[in-house]
Amino acid sequence: MSEIQINGDIFLCGRMNARKQFHVARRLTPIINHLVPLMNGTPMLVNDGTGTMVPSLGNLGIVQAIAAISDTIRELPDADADYVIDTCLDAVKFRSGNSWAPLRAPGSPPGGGLMLGSADRFDTQMRLVGEVLWENLSDFSLETVLPSQTENGQTA
Repeated sequence: MSEIQINGDIFLCGRMNARKQFHVARRLTPIINHLVPLMNGTPMLVNDGTGTMVPSLGNLGIVQAIAAISDTIRELPDADADYVIDTCLDAVKFRSGNSWAPLRAPGSPPGGGLMLGSADRFDTQMRLVGEVLWENLSDFSLETVLPSQTENGQTA
């Protein structure tokens, strides 16, 4: 879980269950497909010099990344975009006094149910969505889900 502060509010970006991670990743596949050719084999994580691995655009310029993402987002059906945003925001809590409260009320309709009015801002929600996506999908790779090879060529 990662704790972040945005415009004076403190948020806790948590984990989604594996099924929700799958459905979010599935809906984001078109965006990923547009970014992969631009990456030129550069790793997404780099050492920041202190031993901490941080996200990197590598050889991908910020203008190229924004163009690829915006072209793809424009084509995402509203229902898919709502699913990704709402599912990510469902994994967020905000500090309310000395405790944490869910950002979205359980069972809220798409695009609604925010329990904190100051979070009803585009920049705040996109930052939270990005943090939740990083928290939940950054450790995914095909190597983690494909069978490993044994020495005699059999799958494990």
